[in-house]
Parts: sequence; C-alpha cells; structure tokens
Amino acid sequence: TAVSERRARSTERSWAPVSLEQALEKQHSDTTGSTAVSECGGAEAAMTTIMLRNIANKARESDIRAFLDRRGFGNTYDMVVLPCDLRTRRNRGFCFVNFLTHGDFLRAMTELVGHQIEGTSSKKLTEVTVAAEQMTHQ
Repeated sequence: TAVSERRARSTERSWAPVSLEQALEKQHSDTTGSTAVSECGGAEAAMTTIMLRNIANKARESDIRAFLDRRGFGNTYDMVVLPCDLRTRRNRGFCFVNFLTHGDFLRAMTELVGHQIEGTSSKKLTEVTVAAEQMTHQ
C-alpha cells in the first residue's frame, strides 16, 4: 500500500549511514539553509549518536551494552536502540547508540571499529558511522 511504501522510504532515509563530514553539512544546512561546513559555528558539538553496523543478527541489546561497557564506554551513553525484524525476531544488523557528550561520540567513532560482538558466534567486524538522525538526551 501507499502507506507502507512511504514508511519504507522514511525508514531507509533515517537509517542511512553517513560520514561525519556529511552529517556536519546536513546539520548546518538544516539550521541555516546554507551548506558551508566551514561556518558551522559548533554544529559538530551537537552530534552524539552513532550507528553501529555489521553486528550479528543474533545479538541482543544486552550484548551491545556489554560490548560498549567492556570497551570503556560504561556510563557514557543513555540509549541503545536495536531495531528488530518482527517476523524473524532478530535484529537488523545495526543499532544506534546515543552518547552523553560529543567527546565520547568522537571516541566511539574511532574505538568501536573492527570488533566482534561477544556472546555470538559471528565473525562480523563492527563498522561505525554517524547516525543520520541524532537522538536527544533522556
């Protein structure tokens, strides 16, 4: 139906991975109508949400939290969102993590790349991108 097609397009758009540079440009153009990244004036500091990709589809939210905590990110994030396929009851291979500070966000962008999620038999290595939609703090 038209409604489900519209939802699918909306979902793809909000979950699309972007680079830090693309996110800065989008955030700046959303607030000023301009796309000149060099004039951001602190837009970068507002970014706190990553998209953690290439995770085993059997991983649970508790596995993701344990993964973050073991790598020194305990108490640095307030939300983990793990979208699941309702039919298979497994995750979709990615999740979103919202950090409390921009500094922790930047550290996660580099330190969470190339790891296996413990607790699964998968050999997939994690990838990290800026979430296209930034979460707000709870």
